[in-house]
Amino acid sequence: MPIEMTLTDFEDAVNDAIDQIPEDLARAMTNVGIFVEEEYTPQPWEDPDTELLGIYEGTPLTERDHWWAAGSLPDRIIIFRGPLLRMCESREEVVHEVLVTVIHEVAHHFGIDDDRLHELGWRLTKGHGHSHGLQGNGTATGRHRRKLVWVVCITLAVVIVQAAGAFLSGSLALLADAGHMLSDAAGVFIALMAAWIATLPPTDKRTYGYQRAEVLAALLNAVVLVGIAVVIFTEAIRRLGQDPDIQTGTMLLAAVLGAVANLACLLILHGGHKESLNVRGAYLEVLGDLLGSIAVIAAGTVIAVTGYTQADTIASVLIAVLILPRAWSLLRDVLNVLLEATPKNVDVAQVREHIMSVDGVVDVHDIHIWTITSGVPVFSAHVVVEDHTLHAEGLDRILDRLSACLGSHFDTEHCTFQVEPVTHARHELPQHD
Repeated sequence: MPIEMTLTDFEDAVNDAIDQIPEDLARAMTNVGIFVEEEYTPQPWEDPDTELLGIYEGTPLTERDHWWAAGSLPDRIIIFRGPLLRMCESREEVVHEVLVTVIHEVAHHFGIDDDRLHELGWRLTKGHGHSHGLQGNGTATGRHRRKLVWVVCITLAVVIVQAAGAFLSGSLALLADAGHMLSDAAGVFIALMAAWIATLPPTDKRTYGYQRAEVLAALLNAVVLVGIAVVIFTEAIRRLGQDPDIQTGTMLLAAVLGAVANLACLLILHGGHKESLNVRGAYLEVLGDLLGSIAVIAAGTVIAVTGYTQADTIASVLIAVLILPRAWSLLRDVLNVLLEATPKNVDVAQVREHIMSVDGVVDVHDIHIWTITSGVPVFSAHVVVEDHTLHAEGLDRILDRLSACLGSHFDTEHCTFQVEPVTHARHELPQHD
């Protein structure tokens, strides 16, 4: 029969397991944090019934490059309480399985694979597993630096090809596409610089560090997109009614190369665009580039077949029109972060309900949930508790449960609670519920 343990008892068992980690291995764990969460949430591409005992989030020592050295938060090992309790029948078994799980995840920190661990006798229970988190720590953009570098390099190479092709062919649409891709490369470069700046440590003057630099970079990226759209549209209007001489062979060759490069960049960025505003911005820009390249290919084909050169101008206008909705979407999300709006995946009513379900909590008010930058949500609230809980053990238990609840259900690890006794709360004037 599965064992039942309170969160406090389980955390004590985890501490007992950590105490059993071999001394030489424990000494090497100088920058690794161990956390407890209730359940693992499968990723969209995983089997929805996937269960993990633990997960390692970080960059293995064997895979760290100069980008990592720019600054990263500690690696994290997360132990999932639910699956461990369902598979164990005694506290001793829980301690053993936690120990094996932690050893597995710490080994991945050192770049040791499963086969070698199994040879050493550290084998996870059949039917359960562990996994790696997203490599690279800190902000969401920081976890995808390498992808962004590849996109910048590919995009700049295509810009050179398309600019040369536009000069040789006389195509405004191809020149517009090249200009759009150049702005994209500049935007991604800004995002990379912002991701590096965001890893700089906080100071007394900037207590959150420079993490908002990523959001400001995304704002600049959106503004640049709007500017590019306006310039392209203006030039296209100016060329209406003209009959330019366009070399369709060169135009089509450059456009096809651009389309292939854009497809490669989309594959590189796939997945990361769901986590970071800057990666999402880069993804949307590349998607727009792909559509722009398709428009240029279509215009070149029409000109080659019919001789209708205005197709080139029409394609230019189409590229400008494609840019504006994407720019607005990115700008809207950036403004939500800067205005400290509640993250769209968080239901404040549900958060309040979860807090109220903790034993000893009487009321909660002045709830604030906002985002510092992509992937860094922050939470604060005034929590009213029963007077008899106002001792070290009682407050420690309440705070542990509140933090565990918000961390596991709402993916919010940075939580600040102002605890108030019922007698004091009567003197409080809440700003809002």
